[in-house]
Amino acid sequence: MDSFHVSELFVSLLQILPFPGLVFLMISSTTTQIQDLSNHSCGVEEIPTSYVVCEGDRTCLPEWQAAMLANAEKQGVHVDTYRINASHSPFLSQPEKLAEVIRQATGEEI
Repeated sequence: MDSFHVSELFVSLLQILPFPGLVFLMISSTTTQIQDLSNHSCGVEEIPTSYVVCEGDRTCLPEWQAAMLANAEKQGVHVDTYRINASHSPFLSQPEKLAEVIRQATGEEI
C-alpha cells in the first residue's frame, strides 16, 4: 500500500472509529515503514543517523522498528542502531540508559 492509499484509508477510518488517534498512530507507523526516502531532501545520506530500538515497546513493536530500519538501509541510508530494554518512551522508562546512548551516538567515549 503506497502513501496515497494509506492517506485515503486514514480519512475513511476517521469518520467511523471512536478513537481516531489510535488509527493515526497505526497509519503513521505503516507509512514510515513503506515510505520512499528518495523523494525527500532531508539529508539522510549526508547526516549521521542513529536509531534507538526500544525492546520493550508495545506501541511500535521491535519487529516494526526493524522493518523501518530495513527500509532505510535498503534505500542506502546507513543507520547506527542502539538497543535498550525500554518502553515506547525511553526518556521515562530508561532515562539514564537513553542519555548514555545519545552520548555514544554523538561520539563521546563512554
